[in-house]
Parts: sequence; structure tokens; C-alpha cells
Amino acid sequence: MAKTTKQEIFETGLQLFLQQGYHVVTVQQICAACGVSKGSFYHHFHSKEELLLHFFYYRHPEPPQEMPDSGPCFAPLLALYQDYNRDLKGLGKGLVRCLLQTDLDHGNQLFDGYLQQDSPYLARLRAYGTALIARGQRQGEFRPGDPLALLQLATMGTIAVVMRWCASAQDWDMGPELARVMALALGCG
Repeated sequence: MAKTTKQEIFETGLQLFLQQGYHVVTVQQICAACGVSKGSFYHHFHSKEELLLHFFYYRHPEPPQEMPDSGPCFAPLLALYQDYNRDLKGLGKGLVRCLLQTDLDHGNQLFDGYLQQDSPYLARLRAYGTALIARGQRQGEFRPGDPLALLQLATMGTIAVVMRWCASAQDWDMGPELARVMALALGCG
């Protein structure tokens, strides 16, 4: 499938951010690198900051098309969040810090209703995650409560783990801490 102009701009911008640093790269450089006009850039993204935030809302591992028919629900949900954290870690601490700071500067949407944002990816995550949590509740694996509220709590815990990783002077595996935070959020640990 051919890339759309928006995908091309996003992927080119992300590559330039990784290579040169977010603060160094200009909109003009992104446009030149992917062969589009500034008008085309601004048609798809209102700013360089919006292009960066696009990562949080559209560029994630996809939830599986179908939920497992049976078995524990914690492992598939954890796997999805671990894939997401691996993607973030692949960006490096510097760029993830820029993502977090940009979000804070633009309304703090990560902690304030992240899962409510209008994005096809987040709609699929909500459907998959809430269905897994509801099934886990029926099986006695997760604590009672609104599945969407529990998914939001697990997501906020995931973001907190990422923030702690960003603030740390050392690089470490977020997986075990992510599992602990999610187990606490869902009431299964």
C-alpha cells in the first residue's frame, strides 16, 4: 500500500528528529526531505509539535484483530503495552522527553483523557482493552469496575513508567515495572 502524504511527512519528520534532534529540525527541512511544500505540511499538521504528538495517537503497535477466545486476559493486554513501550524506547530518551514536554505544553492530553482522543488506533485500543478487561472481570482475574476506567488507569500507569524511565540516568527494562503497575491498576497482583 502506498504511503499517504501525511504518512510520508510524519515518517520523514520522525527520522529527522531521531537523526538530528527535535529542536534542531525545522518544518522547512522536513518539507525538503520528503519533497512537499510548506502548504502541504500545514494541511496535514498545524505545527512541528503536532507532528511529534501524532506519534502518541497514531503510531503504535496495533491491537490484535481478534481477542483470544479463552485464557488469562492479563498477558495479552500487557503484551500490547510492552510493545508500545518498546516503540517509545526505540525513539530514545531525548525524543520521548520532547514528546512528553510537548504534550504538557499542548493541554496535557496524555493524562487527561488520552483514551478518549479521536484516533482510529485509540478506538481499536479502547475496544480491545475494554473487552479483555470485561472478560477478565467475568473470569475473576480483574477487580470490578468500569472497564474503560480501568484501562485508563492502566494507561496512566504505563505513562508514569515511561516518565520514570525518561528521568532515570540509566537505561533499564521497563517490562517488569510495567507489569507491576498494570497488575495494581487491574487488581490482579
